[in-house]
Amino acid sequence: MTIAQVFDMMIDIRKRRHTKNDEELIDSFNLRSMMKKRMNTLSGGTIQKVSAALAFLFNPEVLILDEPTAGLDPVAAEILKKKIIAEKQKGKL
Repeated sequence: MTIAQVFDMMIDIRKRRHTKNDEELIDSFNLRSMMKKRMNTLSGGTIQKVSAALAFLFNPEVLILDEPTAGLDPVAAEILKKKIIAEKQKGKL
Protein backbone atom coordinates (compact mmCIF):
# COMPACT_ATOMS: atom_id res chain seq x y z
CA MET A 1 0.00 0.00 0.00
CA THR A 2 1.04 3.56 -0.58
CA ILE A 3 0.86 6.28 2.06
CA ALA A 4 -2.14 7.76 0.23
CA GLN A 5 -3.91 4.40 0.26
CA VAL A 6 -3.37 4.06 4.01
CA PHE A 7 -4.86 7.50 4.64
CA ASP A 8 -7.76 6.80 2.26
CA MET A 9 -8.45 3.47 3.95
CA MET A 10 -8.48 5.01 7.43
CA ILE A 11 -10.75 7.84 6.29
CA ASP A 12 -13.08 5.31 4.70
CA ILE A 13 -13.13 3.15 7.82
CA ARG A 14 -13.91 6.11 10.07
CA LYS A 15 -16.59 7.58 7.75
CA ARG A 16 -16.53 10.83 9.71
CA ARG A 17 -16.94 13.25 6.88
CA HIS A 18 -18.94 15.78 8.91
CA THR A 19 -15.83 16.96 10.78
CA LYS A 20 -12.76 18.55 9.25
CA ASN A 21 -9.73 16.30 9.37
CA ASP A 22 -6.62 17.67 11.06
CA GLU A 23 -3.98 17.50 8.34
CA GLU A 24 -1.43 19.79 10.02
CA LEU A 25 1.12 17.02 10.56
CA ILE A 26 0.74 15.77 6.97
CA ASP A 27 1.89 19.20 5.86
CA SER A 28 4.45 19.74 8.64
CA PHE A 29 6.11 16.40 7.90
CA ASN A 30 5.93 17.03 4.12
CA LEU A 31 4.07 13.76 3.61
CA ARG A 32 2.07 15.08 0.65
CA SER A 33 5.17 14.85 -1.52
CA MET A 34 5.55 11.17 -0.55
CA MET A 35 1.95 9.97 -0.92
CA LYS A 36 2.79 7.65 -3.83
CA LYS A 37 5.56 5.85 -1.92
CA ARG A 38 4.85 2.33 -0.75
CA MET A 39 4.76 1.80 2.99
CA ASN A 40 7.17 -1.15 2.84
CA THR A 41 9.87 1.08 1.31
CA LEU A 42 9.75 3.80 3.98
CA SER A 43 12.31 4.39 6.69
CA GLY A 44 11.34 3.85 10.30
CA GLY A 45 11.19 7.60 10.87
CA THR A 46 8.85 8.15 7.95
CA ILE A 47 6.58 5.33 9.12
CA GLN A 48 6.51 7.05 12.52
CA LYS A 49 5.52 10.33 10.81
CA VAL A 50 2.67 8.58 8.98
CA SER A 51 1.52 7.02 12.27
CA ALA A 52 1.59 10.36 14.08
CA ALA A 53 -0.31 12.08 11.28
CA LEU A 54 -2.93 9.32 11.40
CA ALA A 55 -3.24 9.62 15.20
CA PHE A 56 -4.17 13.30 14.93
CA LEU A 57 -6.10 13.09 11.64
CA PHE A 58 -9.55 12.65 13.12
CA ASN A 59 -9.14 15.33 15.79
CA PRO A 60 -9.61 12.93 18.72
CA GLU A 61 -10.40 14.16 22.23
CA VAL A 62 -8.08 11.54 23.75
CA LEU A 63 -4.72 10.51 22.31
CA ILE A 64 -2.73 7.51 23.44
CA LEU A 65 0.83 7.79 22.18
CA ASP A 66 3.56 5.27 22.94
CA GLU A 67 7.03 6.73 22.42
CA PRO A 68 5.77 9.08 19.69
CA THR A 69 9.17 10.58 18.92
CA ALA A 70 11.05 7.26 18.66
CA GLY A 71 12.78 7.07 15.29
CA LEU A 72 12.07 10.69 14.37
CA ASP A 73 14.81 13.10 13.39
CA PRO A 74 15.25 16.07 15.78
CA VAL A 75 13.25 18.49 13.59
CA ALA A 76 10.31 16.09 13.21
CA ALA A 77 10.41 15.28 16.94
CA GLU A 78 10.17 18.98 17.75
CA ILE A 79 7.25 19.44 15.33
CA LEU A 80 5.41 16.55 16.99
CA LYS A 81 6.14 17.82 20.51
CA LYS A 82 4.74 21.25 19.59
CA LYS A 83 1.64 19.60 18.14
CA ILE A 84 1.10 17.56 21.31
CA ILE A 85 1.48 20.66 23.49
CA ALA A 86 -0.91 22.65 21.28
CA GLU A 87 -3.54 19.89 21.50
CA LYS A 88 -3.12 19.69 25.29
CA GLN A 89 -3.68 23.45 25.50
CA LYS A 90 -6.97 22.92 23.64
CA GLY A 91 -8.06 20.69 26.51
CA LYS A 92 -7.37 17.32 24.97
CA LEU A 93 -6.12 14.41 26.99
